[in-house]
Amino acid sequence: MAFWPGGLHRLLDVPVQELFDFSVDSRMLLGPEVTEIDARLTEATDYGFMLNVVETYLLRRLRALRRPVRPIDRLLPELVTGQPLTVDEQASLACLSPRQYERSFRERVGMSPKLYARIVRFDRAFRLKEQLPKLDWLTVAIRTGYFDYRHLMRDFQAFAGVTPPRLLAAEASYQVAQQQAQDVGFLLPVGRSAGVGLP
Repeated sequence: MAFWPGGLHRLLDVPVQELFDFSVDSRMLLGPEVTEIDARLTEATDYGFMLNVVETYLLRRLRALRRPVRPIDRLLPELVTGQPLTVDEQASLACLSPRQYERSFRERVGMSPKLYARIVRFDRAFRLKEQLPKLDWLTVAIRTGYFDYRHLMRDFQAFAGVTPPRLLAAEASYQVAQQQAQDVGFLLPVGRSAGVGLP
């Protein structure tokens, strides 16, 4: 289960950056109904059932939303799946000035548009190499919008703390270990949910 960018803000109507770096009682954000959800999850032994409980709750909250969907709310999911855009282009599509857009973006996503674009590009590079392991890293860098391999390497060091080949090797090792644990019955099979997209 995953939220589109800005989805958590839309669901909770709270500036996302205010949720960073400290704990908050979920009942303060989600109301007393979350206590019942927590009890049902505690008793559950089936991953699919747990996922269904959470998704049902979130979809019910989504249907109860009364806030209007603004152009920026429609734009945010496209930043993950669409072509890269400059901040000025994004602001124009959101019908905001660049300063208003930056402020609204931080409120919805919790970081600046430029940092978010770097994270999306980093993720695209990693996923491309994962899907097409025979591609060399320079080709991956160019295809995903980096100037060169060193530029890509700087982002990998910044976001993952390791070089691209080491991150890919660690991910492959994790996948093998997870599959082995599932094969011997230590883990429940985990499938990807369709996600909760909040426009």
